[in-house]
Amino acid sequence: MAAFMLTEPSQCAMFDPPIGPAHYHRVVARNRKPYATKDGHIAALVYNDKHWNAFIGAVEPEWASEEFDSLPKRAKQIDRVYGLLGGTFAQRTTQEWLDLLASLHIPAAPLRTTDELFENDHLNAIGFL
Repeated sequence: MAAFMLTEPSQCAMFDPPIGPAHYHRVVARNRKPYATKDGHIAALVYNDKHWNAFIGAVEPEWASEEFDSLPKRAKQIDRVYGLLGGTFAQRTTQEWLDLLASLHIPAAPLRTTDELFENDHLNAIGFL
């Protein structure tokens, strides 16, 4: 289990001598988590420049600026970016976001509770549960 869980976080520490910290900064970022919406939570991958530009163009958040206009710039301050996205996602319902993100071809999915999984039509149809 440790080998599986440490594959990404230990990347730089595996060298002799180590070439960086024993964690991947994106994984341990305080604001890295599912985004709260008005009525639930959503997982959305607004990472690469194509998705970022589509998102910014459609949503036009007040914080959009050159400071975040490239993946390297966003990566250097990823926790802040996650926080800004989190504040933006809180302004609409999960379904509103799913519809918009699908139209922009940005990967996203609603978070489900365990109870909702037991009521899932697809999982029940394939005999998963």
